Amino acid sequence: MARRRGPPLGFKILASALVLAAVLVLGEVGARMLGPELPAWRPSDKPGMLMSGHPTRLWGLAPGVNANGRGLATVDPIGLRAPIPVVPRPSEQARVLVVADSTIFGHGVPDGETLPAQLQAALQAEGLDVTVVNGGIPGYSSAQSRLLLDEVGWSLEPSLLVIANLWSDNNFDLWHDKDLLRTAAVFRDNPLSGSALFRLVASSVDRLRGGRGAHLVTWTQVSGKPDGSVRRVPLQDYAENLDAMAREAAARGVGVAFLGLANQDLVKVTYDEGSWDTYFRVQEAVAAHHGAVRVEAQATLTRAVADGVSLDDLFVDELHPSGEGHRRIAVDLAAGLRGAGWPAKPPLATGGPFDVSGLDDPWSEQAEGGYGRDSPQRLLVEDKEADPSAGGAPVQGGAPAGSHPSGAGDWLLEGTVAGAEGPVTIEVSADGRTLVSGSLPGPGAFTLPIRGAAGSVTVTARTADGREVTQTAEAGSPLSLDTSGG
Repeated sequence: MARRRGPPLGFKILASALVLAAVLVLGEVGARMLGPELPAWRPSDKPGMLMSGHPTRLWGLAPGVNANGRGLATVDPIGLRAPIPVVPRPSEQARVLVVADSTIFGHGVPDGETLPAQLQAALQAEGLDVTVVNGGIPGYSSAQSRLLLDEVGWSLEPSLLVIANLWSDNNFDLWHDKDLLRTAAVFRDNPLSGSALFRLVASSVDRLRGGRGAHLVTWTQVSGKPDGSVRRVPLQDYAENLDAMAREAAARGVGVAFLGLANQDLVKVTYDEGSWDTYFRVQEAVAAHHGAVRVEAQATLTRAVADGVSLDDLFVDELHPSGEGHRRIAVDLAAGLRGAGWPAKPPLATGGPFDVSGLDDPWSEQAEGGYGRDSPQRLLVEDKEADPSAGGAPVQGGAPAGSHPSGAGDWLLEGTVAGAEGPVTIEVSADGRTLVSGSLPGPGAFTLPIRGAAGSVTVTARTADGREVTQTAEAGSPLSLDTSGG
């Protein structure tokens, strides 16, 4: 009896390929139904949040109207705080674009009380035909603002660029921005990044490695350097970014000015040397190099306190000015611009490339590189353009006198937020002062550094729709905040 021959090899290969294709298609369909989420700065975050993922700038603002302190924050469809002026810009109209982070965005203040809104009011009160665009995004560094200019800002046709970036650049966190931005670019350029199944695998890898799928965007509150972290934008990179924005503006015929912001510690002068001071000096040096106007908010707000205005009237927390604080800064900025002859005389940047070689940051002695490159995308998409930077814990340097070095009373607060359906603001305070604050895009776990508070702290979680819950926390005791009944 003749033996029956099985299917030819070519048929087996084709059948296997068809089965594999069917499995992948079903997996892709299932992944799209599941709606996998990458870490919070990735583009697949849920819509409708004040802070949402962005494909090139890590995170951005979701269009819509959200609660913001005692008022509302209206975000235009292009991802900037409204209103957005018409394009093309009328030839007789001057237009100012202000870029930076949450202070320029106007954390905690209504739409009409942000610094850009009040700068426009101050300039229009002098009879000028001018519009001011709010290019502030919470948590944005100068590296992110450069991308914002390329993607959105220059197309709005500003005649003057005001650069106020500093707080997020000098902030200590778990990554260097340039590493995360490079990782995001490599992931975005990979043809598989559009696949929901691929993103699901990336998200699963993140969680298997202990990731939580979301990260807090924090704000600089005190002058000292916490443990286990690096500058988001190292000092030389910060100088290069400011210089590049100024020279790009000049190349486009756009004037440039700088604004040095301030927090309560700067106004009260409660320290001898702060971790942010070198960044202020670099901002001042870049402005001087280009012959640009520079206004200091510290001088404005210090003068207000000397006139009898309380810090509570000038700030909504340790870092962010109130509507009154913004108004006073805007008035002085308008005066500085007018004193330089603007808008009749555009203050174009005049210098060549700024020399960063001699810049030294005494607060940042850690090895370059980072934690940020160990993202789930980084594990799945190899970056062929650069080798991973050296990792490891930062090398601690001596803290300047009068600063807040790591020591007794420093610990990590770990907790979770439940019940929220949108963004949550978390604020930690002790003895009547805010220690640290941040925001989550939704329910989830968080970790915040607590410095100089050996006892209990008060933790408040506020949702976008106005719900609030407050609890006390102590070192070593995980916290659970449920906002559903707040």
